[in-house]
Amino acid sequence: MSDDAASETQPDPRDNAGRVARNIASVAASQLTTWLFSAVAIVIVPRALGPVAIGQLGLATAIWQLGNIAIGFGSHQLIIREMSQDPKEGSRVLSNVVALQALAWVGVSVLVAAYAVLAGVDDTVAMLLVLVGLATIISQQNQSARGAIIGRERLGLTSSVSVIERAIAAGVTIVAVVLGYGVVVVTAVAGVATVVALGAHGIAVARDPEVVVKPTLADRRSVIQRAIPLMLLSSALLLYREIDVLALAALADEEAVGLYAATDRLFGAMVMVPSAISLALFPTLARRFTTDPEAVRATLRRLSALLGVVTLPMAVGAWMLGPDLAVTILGEDFEKSGDVMRVYGIVLIPVAWTVIIGMYCTISKQERVWTFVLLASAVATVPLDIFLVPFSEDRFDNAALAGAIAFLVTETSAVIFGFRRVLPGVMNGATLSMFVRAGFAAAAMAGVLWAARDLNVFLALIVGGGAYGIGALAFGALRLSELATLGGPFQRLARFGAAPSDGNTDGASSTPTSRSPE
Repeated sequence: MSDDAASETQPDPRDNAGRVARNIASVAASQLTTWLFSAVAIVIVPRALGPVAIGQLGLATAIWQLGNIAIGFGSHQLIIREMSQDPKEGSRVLSNVVALQALAWVGVSVLVAAYAVLAGVDDTVAMLLVLVGLATIISQQNQSARGAIIGRERLGLTSSVSVIERAIAAGVTIVAVVLGYGVVVVTAVAGVATVVALGAHGIAVARDPEVVVKPTLADRRSVIQRAIPLMLLSSALLLYREIDVLALAALADEEAVGLYAATDRLFGAMVMVPSAISLALFPTLARRFTTDPEAVRATLRRLSALLGVVTLPMAVGAWMLGPDLAVTILGEDFEKSGDVMRVYGIVLIPVAWTVIIGMYCTISKQERVWTFVLLASAVATVPLDIFLVPFSEDRFDNAALAGAIAFLVTETSAVIFGFRRVLPGVMNGATLSMFVRAGFAAAAMAGVLWAARDLNVFLALIVGGGAYGIGALAFGALRLSELATLGGPFQRLARFGAAPSDGNTDGASSTPTSRSPE
């Protein structure tokens, strides 16, 4: 057998399911930890600095966020995709991106300086614009280096660096406000964390023998052409995320905006599961797509079904315990956020699916398709809110519900389009059968939550989640043989179940991308 033939039959060690599972776990743990650090800072910093200082920082940040679109120009996803498919080409892209980002930052800095002069901002805002601007270019370069590491499928490293970065940022920020420093000093010391992260990622890239970075503009036109669709996609996503807040601000009062925004922040924690899976699988599937696109599509179809089973208990928990969760986490003033949380629980299921569909569009270079979907969803949100805001106010005395309901409508529509045009064949008989089984488990969970309604809300969620897991295994929505592919304790747990039909007991060595959907 020739070397080429042998390479075709030998599975890539990077496709090891246990390794993929560890990547997913590390990303999820990183996102949860960084979210907790951010939550601590969010609680402490505004109270210490006051609304005026927070408003000044918000202005400086908002101005640079607009410029950030041009500075980043969709390069982060491009680096991941190209690096995962071909490290040599990924190195050329990274070398160009580093130089292009620096040039774009200089141009944006000139525009920001012109704004500051024409608007006559005070000294504090001017200093904040300088500090946020420096943090912006450092952050973009850090994201580029991080993208290269993710493309090399070393997500454990990037996850660890992200946790350290957020811990440093939260720590020095809290120390600064406790010592009584103002918003300028607080912003300056927080930027140290990004410098540390850039140093760590930069060292990791420099030590990778397959990645050679020499800042250049030799291939700038090709890189920009490939990055523009991704930039448009990220811009459309940003617009889609913010359109509900803008619509509520125009159609309702500040209280409705606050109720919706607070719930939306909690929803960000719920989306960590599909987001972590998407980030962990993206480089692996992008690499596999170049040699076996049908296997990638089969994996994503199967993953979509499994995500539905995983997010269903979260939806049940949010629906039944939403009001208690809102009051417990946010306080009595946010009691109405509980109803928004209930709708968000349902939205979580289609959101998990749109994450998968969007990832596939990026992998298969169909970014324009998903950009169109996001823009159409953003446009549709406006008339939906115009109708739903007064309806929700009159019917439920809660205008914030309008944003959540509109979100549910647009996400469901996007899923229908995506599964029909982008990833067809997802909702087949096997998938529907899996959801029916998961529905029985969800019903059992709902019964347990109702019986445990007098318990602490978090304890009730743990008990209910356990009931769902047992029910999912009992009704066949999840199988121990599938858990074995995660390796480690899951593989040992699966030994109590039926042995695989092919006699392979080494679940950790199986390749998830080689199995078609059930």
